[in-house]
Amino acid sequence: MRISSHNTYQQSLSKKLTSWLKRHSRPLNPQSLEAAFLLLRLDLDRFSPDLELLYSASARGLPRFDPCCLLRSLLLMTLLGFTSIDKFAKELRRCPRLAQIAGFPPHKTPSVGAFYAFLDRLEDGPFKPKCPHPIRTSQLRKGRHRRNLSAEKLEKEARRKQILKDCDSLTHHLKQQLLQSASLARPLDLQSRLEDLLMKVAVKVSAERGLLGDLSRVIVSGDGSSLVSGAYRVGKPTCNCRKEGIYNCKCDRFYTDPSADWGGTLTESATTSATLSINTSYHLQATTFRFTSLSGLHLRLISRFH
Repeated sequence: MRISSHNTYQQSLSKKLTSWLKRHSRPLNPQSLEAAFLLLRLDLDRFSPDLELLYSASARGLPRFDPCCLLRSLLLMTLLGFTSIDKFAKELRRCPRLAQIAGFPPHKTPSVGAFYAFLDRLEDGPFKPKCPHPIRTSQLRKGRHRRNLSAEKLEKEARRKQILKDCDSLTHHLKQQLLQSASLARPLDLQSRLEDLLMKVAVKVSAERGLLGDLSRVIVSGDGSSLVSGAYRVGKPTCNCRKEGIYNCKCDRFYTDPSADWGGTLTESATTSATLSINTSYHLQATTFRFTSLSGLHLRLISRFH
C-alpha cells in the first residue's frame, strides 16, 4: 500500500503536536495550534498532479522543494496573519515548529526567492521551455505600469452608465455575460487553477464526507471582497510638473499594481485591488456551509506581494 505524502505529513505532525502540547515551558501559541489542526486535515495531494505540471520533467538543476509544502506554507502564512513573504520566510527558518507545521525539516526551509518563484509558476501555468517570443503572465504583472487613475475613473463611470442604459441593472448585465460565456471553454489561467484547487481540496472532500447533504438541492452563490494592494497609492510621476511649479498634475504616473483601484481616505490608508477573492456558499435548507476560498488566499498573495 502506497503511503501518500499527506499521510506521512499527518503522522509526523500528529506526533509532534502530541509532544508539543505536553510541554509547559514552551507551549505552542494558540494561533499556530489552530493553523496546524486546519492544515492537518487539508489534503493537498489531491492537487499535487496539477502542481507537478508547473515544473520541468527534466532532472537537471538543483533539487526543488515539494510544491505541496510550498503551497501549505503560503496557506500557513495567511492563517498566521503575515503580510510579508520576506518576514514569513525568515520566521519559518528561525522557528523549527513553524517549519514542521508547513511540512519542512527544521532549518531547511525555502528562501524568499523560492516562494516568489512558486507564485510565478502558479500564475504562468504548465511548464514550457523558455522562448523569447511569448511573454509570461507573471512578467506582464511585474515592473511599473503607466496609468492615469483619473482617466480610468471616468472610463469606468461612462461604462457603468452605458450598462445601466442597456440593461435594467448591473446584476442583469452580469447575468447576460455569464449566460453568453456558459458554452465557452474555461480559460487556462490563474483563476481556473485556483478554482480547481478549491474544488479538489475543499468542495469535493466535503461532498464525499456528506457535509453538503443532498447535492441535488445545492444552490451555489458567489461573493467578492476588496483586497489590500501592496503598491504605493501615489505612484511615481512621469513628468516634471512639480519642478515647474504645477502641483495639481493630471499626467500619467507609474504604479507597480496594474489594476489596483484605490479608495478610502489617507487616514484610513485604504488601498484596494481590483482582484477579488471569492467565497462560495452552499445553501442546504436552513444551513449554510461557507468555505474560505483558497483562490482568495492566493489572489490576496499575488495582489499584495509583487
